[in-house]
Amino acid sequence: MGRRILEMAITWKYVKPLKHPNAIEVMCNNRGIHIPAKTINALKTHNGGRPADKSFDTVCETDYVFSSLYSFNQDDPNSIIKDLDLYIERGLFPIGIEAGGNAVCLELESNRLVLVNHENEKREPIILESNAELFSELA
Repeated sequence: MGRRILEMAITWKYVKPLKHPNAIEVMCNNRGIHIPAKTINALKTHNGGRPADKSFDTVCETDYVFSSLYSFNQDDPNSIIKDLDLYIERGLFPIGIEAGGNAVCLELESNRLVLVNHENEKREPIILESNAELFSELA
């Protein structure tokens, strides 16, 4: 008999509704980049939110803490709007921030999630299985 696997949804706190519902799509279209629809939907639904289950691993280290998703509202404290082009120039789309100030990004060429060190810009691929519930919506 097969085993039933239950998926638990992540609880998101402090979500900020997008002031412009299509802001993310417009930003992507204006810059000529493609982000998977699944990722855009998650960013729109949980804009600027903080996940209840926060820990994740990369191929280099374990137990990172996912602080929050970036906001795509211009006036929010954790808005990514002003720095968006700096990431896109490096082939990245910023999604959120880790407790140490490192960015969680989607690599535009590979569509894989990486943690980008804010001091040396080193990229560490995120092990999606280390927090499947969190990353299943984002990647």
